[in-house]
Amino acid sequence: MALTAIVERARVSQWIADLRLGGHGGVSLPFAGNCARPVEIFCRGLPDRWMVSAGLEKDAPMVARIETPCRKCEPCLITRSQLWAARARDELRVASRTWFGTLTLSPSRAMQLKFAAQLGLTERGHVLDEVSDSELFKAIVQEASPDITNWLKRIRKNSGATLRYLLVCEAHKSGLPHWHVLIHEYQGKVVKAKLEAAWRNGFSHFRLVPTTDIRTAWYVTKYLSKSALARVRASQHYGLPPVSSHAERMEYLLSSVQTSAVPSEQYSASPFSPRRNDMSEHSPPTTSV
Repeated sequence: MALTAIVERARVSQWIADLRLGGHGGVSLPFAGNCARPVEIFCRGLPDRWMVSAGLEKDAPMVARIETPCRKCEPCLITRSQLWAARARDELRVASRTWFGTLTLSPSRAMQLKFAAQLGLTERGHVLDEVSDSELFKAIVQEASPDITNWLKRIRKNSGATLRYLLVCEAHKSGLPHWHVLIHEYQGKVVKAKLEAAWRNGFSHFRLVPTTDIRTAWYVTKYLSKSALARVRASQHYGLPPVSSHAERMEYLLSSVQTSAVPSEQYSASPFSPRRNDMSEHSPPTTSV
């Protein structure tokens, strides 16, 4: 036991030595993953008591350098896209039915939101001529947030169904936002006509997708890897579908382990367009309920 403790203490000491900042009496914590441009954050505090009692650190302030993802480089965007795709895939697998759709803004509503965004930026002290396209897009998306909230409330009120959702907001060539949406049904059903009629701010189109068509999850979330401007809005704990028993939870966790990646060429096409790949037999049905 004594020898084991000495070996373990030696391993911990080596780990601390590998992380220690040269001459600064601190440690470096690499949490950036595969980020190409990690952001460094410096923190100052006291070491854990077990480190002091084990003789690994002095009871004095120390510095920690934490490397965090920038969330803007290509590896970070790809990681974000893959993470949300995995969550959407799990929701697709557990939900009774899933709707895929798009929401766009009418010209009049888009103009109203743009003017409201510009007014808000001006009130916050910004000069409109100096506002970048990305800042204006973020302001427009913020102004449109109540429209999305009201749309979701109308769907739940009109259908009485228990729903979970994922919305990915992407900038159009015009600089205005549009949304790619997944609506997952858990209790009750949503009618296509009411789903589209609930959106009163422009054009909407929805259709059912098979629960086995994981390509849809990748299609919706692939926009997150294209630009750092893409925004995500989802149900609380999205990717962890609710279960009613421990057995169902274990079954869900075990089934989640059996995953497979989808090549980019197999989810590059919209679920609304004809399939031209090996997964054509899993295309969404043409009829809607």
